[in-house]
This record gives sequence, structure tokens and C-alpha cells, in this order.
Amino acid sequence: MNKSIKKIVGVSFILFLVIRMYSQEVKEYLPDNPKIQYQGRIDFSDSLKPIFSFPGISIKVKFKGTDVKAKFRGFKGTNPQSNYLNIFIDGQFKDKIELGDTLLTIECAAGLSYGEHVLEITKRTESMLGNVEFLGFEINGTLLEIEPLPEKRIEFVGNSITCGYGNEDNPAGGFRSEDENNYLAYGAVCARKLNTQYRAVAYSGRGVIYNYACSKGDSIPEVYEKYLADLKAEGNNKYNHDEYSPDIIVINLGTNDHNCKKTTDENFKNAYLNFISKLRGYHPKAKIICLTGPMNSTKKFKDQIEYIVKRSGGESNGIYFLHQTPINDNKYRGGHGHPNTKMAKINGEELADFITQKGLLN
Repeated sequence: MNKSIKKIVGVSFILFLVIRMYSQEVKEYLPDNPKIQYQGRIDFSDSLKPIFSFPGISIKVKFKGTDVKAKFRGFKGTNPQSNYLNIFIDGQFKDKIELGDTLLTIECAAGLSYGEHVLEITKRTESMLGNVEFLGFEINGTLLEIEPLPEKRIEFVGNSITCGYGNEDNPAGGFRSEDENNYLAYGAVCARKLNTQYRAVAYSGRGVIYNYACSKGDSIPEVYEKYLADLKAEGNNKYNHDEYSPDIIVINLGTNDHNCKKTTDENFKNAYLNFISKLRGYHPKAKIICLTGPMNSTKKFKDQIEYIVKRSGGESNGIYFLHQTPINDNKYRGGHGHPNTKMAKINGEELADFITQKGLLN
């Protein structure tokens, strides 16, 4: 074989390998695949149609290839607006996707350089925008084992502040679901800074005993018993508290209670104390941090939370108090005066510093 023929054969072989490498077979990976990594309260009673509602739910995969699609089905919620999802590729935000009352196949990435990539999808919005089913991935490439989740776990229990209500809006804005981004709420900021697992059990307008303006709907202690917040806590929707044992539970509640005329000093304190007792019953080893939140900085509210912490046994019993930095300037306000992403970053980082200083994850 002469040199010219050898060169042609060599080039042809290289081209064959390149073409094969970039033309991987598109494969379907169903939700029960063990290489798919989940975070958050998700009902897996149907392993091929896991369903969820709370903000901050995360679905993450590592793959070797160039293209990936994800399938979801959205359902109408009590609020007529749509859910939204965040798409991250290799740790970088890529897109915000609207998911209404429909079946949707999302092109998460296309034409990536051939190699290993990580896709993460998070739920930006909260339960009132409707439930979401995850139906699997289509990947032009191969699904790989992903790095395990961090060992330490934090659960954030709260209301609109914990959800991220209006955090990408301005003070003059109302509620628009596209401007709610749980990924940038204080709890998610805190968890990423501490490199812990993250879970949010939160619902805008809800309280410890009464909701905002005395409105109807389950209070947070009732919501805490569910996978899907707007359904009854029965059957498959009754949450199994043994499935996730947090090292720390952060409570950020009370702002809505104090916007209902039925709330008194006594019934608020009693309801909060009972909720702490319930949480301790489910998770006896968890440290519990009670926050005032940035929207109510009155002395009365601060004194109430400090009293509740003291009555619960205080730091000697693993119950802690943190008075968060309040919003004191419009540049830190989002929709309806809620904390925007700048304020959430301040509150999340100060909480992370508090946890570190107290050695609560040691």
C-alpha cells in the first residue's frame, strides 16, 4: 500500500470516528432511572410520573453527548398563571421555561461540544401555580453516574419570602409568576453557600395559625403534611416524614399571621410552639432556627419569636433565633414590597454565616 492510499485510509478512519462520535443515538431515559438525581418533596407513587408542587424542586443528570430534551406535564393551579422552570447547563443558567396546563418537551440543550455535561432543572415557582409531572429525558448521548448530593441537609419552612415571591420584580409590581425565582430566594442562597442539600416547604400568604388577611387555605403546619400543597393530606399525598431527615430546619413564619385580625399574642405563640414540637417529633436530631424575616422588623414580633425560642429550650435544646436584616430601602424590594434578589442574597448569606458560627453542621 503506497503512502497516498495509507493517508486516505487514515483520514477516512478519523472521519468515521468523528462522525460516529457526533451522531450518538438518541435514547430515552425514564424518571425511574437511578442515574437521575432529585431534590425536594416529590411523590414517586407512580415511578414513571413523579409529581411535585413545591418551589425549588431539582432534577439533575450528567451525560456524555451533545443534546438533551426533557418532558413535563403541567397542571392548572389555584392561581391561573403558569409555572416556570430554570434550565442550567454545566452550572450556568441557560433559560427560563414557561410550563402551563400542557404536555411540553423542552429542548434543554442542543449542539453542545461532545463530552460530559451536567443538566439541572429547578422549579422557580410555587404550589399555587399548579402541580408538575416529570416524564423523562431524551439524550443524544449516554447518561452517566452523577456526583452524590452533599451529606448535610437543610429544610426551609416558610411563606412568600421563602418561595421567592416577586424577587425579580420591582416594588410597584404585583404578583407575576415569571418574576418568582426560588433559586435566588434566601434559602437557596444559604444552602449553596454552605454546600448542603436544599428543600423548601413554603407557600405564599400562609401562616402558623392564620393566613394573610385571614384568607382561606391550609396553614403551614397543615401544608407540612403533604407532597402536593393544594390537595388533602391523605392517600399518596400524605407525606412520609421518614424519607428525609434534615440536619437543620429553618422556620420563617409569622409575617402573614400578623396581617390577620384574628391573631393574638397568645394564639400565635401557642401555634408556633406546637409547630416546633411537631417538627421535633418528626426530626428529633434536627437543629431548628427561627427567623423574623426581613418584612416585619417590629419589636413586638422580634420579642414574640425570642420568647418562643426560649420557651422551646433555646440553644441548649437546639433551638436558635436569628433576627434577619430588614428591608430598609426600595432598592432591596421586589413585588409587593417583598425582598428582591439583592435582599435575598444578604439574608441568605447572613443565615449561612450564623449557621457556620454556631457550628450547626458540625
